[in-house]
Amino acid sequence: MAKRGSTERILERGKGPDKDGEWVVLARKTSPRLYYRFRMPDGSWTKKKSTKTTDRKKAEKVAERKWTLFHEAAKDGVQLPELAPKTSFRQLANDVNRNLDMGIRKGNINAKQRDYITYNRKYHIPYFGNTPIDKIGPKMLEGLNAYRFDVWLAEPKNKKKAERKNLTELGKSTINSMNAALSKVFQLAANREYIPEYKIPKLPKGGRDQEQGASFEIDEVEQMLEFLEKKDGWVNDPKVKHRSQEMRHILRDVIYLLCETGIRAGESELYDMRWKQLSTYIDPYDKVERLNIKITKSKTGKKRDVVADFAALKPILKRQANKFPELKELPWKELFKRPEQVFRYPDGTRPLKLNAPFDQLLRDADLMYDNEGNKRKPYSFRHYYITRQIENKTSLYIIAKNCGNSPRTIEKNYDHLLTKTRAHEFTRVTPKSLLVRSKLDEIFSD
Repeated sequence: MAKRGSTERILERGKGPDKDGEWVVLARKTSPRLYYRFRMPDGSWTKKKSTKTTDRKKAEKVAERKWTLFHEAAKDGVQLPELAPKTSFRQLANDVNRNLDMGIRKGNINAKQRDYITYNRKYHIPYFGNTPIDKIGPKMLEGLNAYRFDVWLAEPKNKKKAERKNLTELGKSTINSMNAALSKVFQLAANREYIPEYKIPKLPKGGRDQEQGASFEIDEVEQMLEFLEKKDGWVNDPKVKHRSQEMRHILRDVIYLLCETGIRAGESELYDMRWKQLSTYIDPYDKVERLNIKITKSKTGKKRDVVADFAALKPILKRQANKFPELKELPWKELFKRPEQVFRYPDGTRPLKLNAPFDQLLRDADLMYDNEGNKRKPYSFRHYYITRQIENKTSLYIIAKNCGNSPRTIEKNYDHLLTKTRAHEFTRVTPKSLLVRSKLDEIFSD
């Protein structure tokens, strides 16, 4: 009787139908049940599988039947799901994260998907751990959203936010983003044939509706811009380091651009913006010169044109160009052919983020929170832009086109404003029949 390892022994061997492989029945010291495995023509062995019986004769029949099924499926190029190599969630999630990181570095994957790496590393790997991917089902997924919220709540800044706003769960969009990261793990498992497509579990949804982010009032933006433009003021504060001063100069002009365009204050739309993405044209309707910004990378992955008043942005674009001798004297037409980034330090490098100086600006200008206690972020200028456009009765289609959203999204998120600005449309006309009926009701009610 041949031995195989210290905890198992081979009870029976059998040849496949064409004698090009082999099956064995195994006994293990740790289990009364018998197991089987196959040796392939290339010499490799499949994973051990339980025959679910302690009877040797029955186990031999199970092994022989399974081998026959496997052999016939292999002829057709099909791998039986139950015989596919099993991999833990941790291994697959780490593979997904490596693939995402490599794709982002090469520029093949949107940098926004770096959040997926964080979600898998911080929430999903600790939750699922070394669980085999084929063992994850609806029951295990039930407590996932509660776990995610607990992990999120463990951070002090999030705990303060939850207490201030009385939060008991994550937002819908956050859960959707986390699910997008998790689905990549299951999809990789299906691609590698560790699980069939139909066994990919349905991920838990839910979450609270996202509240509207903090915005600025017109007088607050004016207050901020006055604060920024003050001679020998915040931007040119001699007490801060030289690099911090350079950063503040860039931040000032970035704020002007965000207020005038409503673009997203992120890596793809703002920080990587290049001169060659800009152009000007004369608007045929009002003969005003417009600036056109061609957004080539965005959160949604779609390209779009953003239009703004060129006269309003000329000064800040000129300030950025004047930092560099090779750009300083160029006419606009030539400047807008250059491949360099618009917002750069004088040494040619560009800022990765401006969140820290922005927070410092808000603290110093006493504008950190809006009237409802929401903390302002660079994204708040996007809300400011959309709010002002709605108040000016700009078409939702035009606003959505400029911002890279759908009119439906704008309508959903700014419904409270639309109701106020369009109230006149509800009371503009009162049909005569209603007026007559109203008078009759009044008469006969006496």
